[in-house]
Amino acid sequence: MRPIPTSFNVNHLQVAPPLRQGDLSQVGSLRPGPSIPSASYAGVVGGFDVTFKGLTDRAPKTALRRFGYRPLPEGAEFRAIERELALPVRAVDQAFSIRTAHDEWVEHFEAEVGLSEVDKLATLRRAALIWVVKLEPVFTTIVLMSRRAGPASPPSTIGGDYGTFTGVIRPRYVTLWKIPAAAFLEDGSIHAIPWVGGAEASPAELEEAVRRIRAVPDPELRRTLAAELLTLGGLQYTRDEIAAIREMLDMATSKDIMRASVIGEELIEQGREEGREVGREEARLETLREHVILLIESRAPGHPAARKVLSISDPVLLDSLFHRLLLAEPGASAELLDRL
Repeated sequence: MRPIPTSFNVNHLQVAPPLRQGDLSQVGSLRPGPSIPSASYAGVVGGFDVTFKGLTDRAPKTALRRFGYRPLPEGAEFRAIERELALPVRAVDQAFSIRTAHDEWVEHFEAEVGLSEVDKLATLRRAALIWVVKLEPVFTTIVLMSRRAGPASPPSTIGGDYGTFTGVIRPRYVTLWKIPAAAFLEDGSIHAIPWVGGAEASPAELEEAVRRIRAVPDPELRRTLAAELLTLGGLQYTRDEIAAIREMLDMATSKDIMRASVIGEELIEQGREEGREVGREEARLETLREHVILLIESRAPGHPAARKVLSISDPVLLDSLFHRLLLAEPGASAELLDRL
């Protein structure tokens, strides 16, 4: 079993000089900068959750190898159980049931841009409920997605006393931006390539990721991979760097996906003034909208329902739509959205 870290020193980024369109030579050369508050991220974390969920669904072995709390044994059987947990554990980012000849356990993943008290409580609750449902050992990993908004020193334990019940988890923390991009480029799965956007990548490695995505013959899959690369890249690169990567992809990307890919930078610019003023209900609505829009782009790219979602202000309707899309059979998403 891997040791549990007790602290991290997270390097934050300053805004780099503008890049020329299509020029990746300066990408990855940003300097460490001051810590940036993460409160303003509350309304958009859901978008990155959906990207995380999509990638771990399509390339589960990649996720288990790179993020898993316990090493994945050779020959182990594994299956995603997130859909089984959708009702008792709302919006768990990902969970896999692992079985070997001598052991069974659950790998539970949560992807976080920041790590607020609400995030910690939600992670504890989900881990506890997974155990209640599966009655197997649960190993929780929190994947920190953004060097600009992540906690400087994540807690080694998360827990609390609730009457006569005491709940405690000792999560493993993985910092995505510290994973070498080569780990994903050498993975062997095309579905691992978008992780390069959030990983520690040189300009040459980013160009290689772009080249592989452009070579994908299926246009729908190509769009999905490009959107995911840009979305994860938006967690660490500037708007100009994202524009350069997008130009290298040489393909039209929807406005909503581009908004998600640069939302981190926009929120940093606005957060000091606006972050603490956003009401909880408004933040929740924005989170739900981001969940639904990115899921639409993943399941039915270009569908006009994505624009309609922006005008929905009923959180119950948004939550219902998200879970219906998440549980829909392949090919049924467009029919479901047509009725919206």
